[in-house]
Amino acid sequence: SPGSSTRLGFPEDDMGRNHITTTPVNYLFCPPASGNHLSGQGIGPITPRVYKPSDKVGPPNWIHNLEHGALVVLYRNDSPGAATAGQQAFQAFFDSFPDSPVCKVPKGVISPVIARFDDMPHPYAAIVWDRVLYLDTWDPDVVRQFYLTESERLDSEGALELADAVHIL
Repeated sequence: SPGSSTRLGFPEDDMGRNHITTTPVNYLFCPPASGNHLSGQGIGPITPRVYKPSDKVGPPNWIHNLEHGALVVLYRNDSPGAATAGQQAFQAFFDSFPDSPVCKVPKGVISPVIARFDDMPHPYAAIVWDRVLYLDTWDPDVVRQFYLTESERLDSEGALELADAVHIL
């Protein structure tokens, strides 16, 4: 059908990448895969890790990670991801996370951020800059494949499509 693709996830219109100092921020999409975001020590980019359901991080924090080529995994509080077994599954995913596909950025530098986000239509979402993959059940293999094929891509001339991904290096 028109617009169909074999790529994982779907594109989301780019909402910019301005650094801001105050919140709240209104986004056109939930979850947002780009947009205005916080910049500063401890507020964005945030430390890659598994954030507990009670931790207070949101799009203004983790969008900065996306800007630099990160994978963000989101789970709703009413999903199995918020339970003890779900948090353990996320930790196993985090512990086995690969280096980024092109720049070879190691786990824990900018990715992955795994956090609660309730304002989405599915229990889980994996996000890279301008692209979202919804999941009804947690599938670490599909999320890993999404990251490896969508987070850092080279254009037809061999240039990195997300130039800010190399900022973090």
